[in-house]
Amino acid sequence: MEMKVSKYSKYSVGAEDKEMYVHKRARNNNMRMEFDSVAENVALARMAVSGFILPFDPTMDEINDIKTAVSEAVTNAIIHGYERIKGTVEKSVFWTNYMMTQMIMKK
Repeated sequence: MEMKVSKYSKYSVGAEDKEMYVHKRARNNNMRMEFDSVAENVALARMAVSGFILPFDPTMDEINDIKTAVSEAVTNAIIHGYERIKGTVEKSVFWTNYMMTQMIMKK
């Protein structure tokens, strides 16, 4: 096994010697939060998820992409899920197998 000096570990796999990069800090984690269905809470959701992913050492581009995805999902939940009524939005974020998944649910 060959190790590369970076935030990623380099592993040789199989006879073809393909390279697979695995993040050294990758591990499973999750978070859940609830907030009122008001537009001001879009920023809260963005910042919470940004803080959640920081231990995984993302690039600035990755952080911006994730914040954009969070904004779109939460805004859609507030606008289309509650159409002029106040409610509660539940946001869950899962980090498993080196991938982030988010779920937005109307409560």
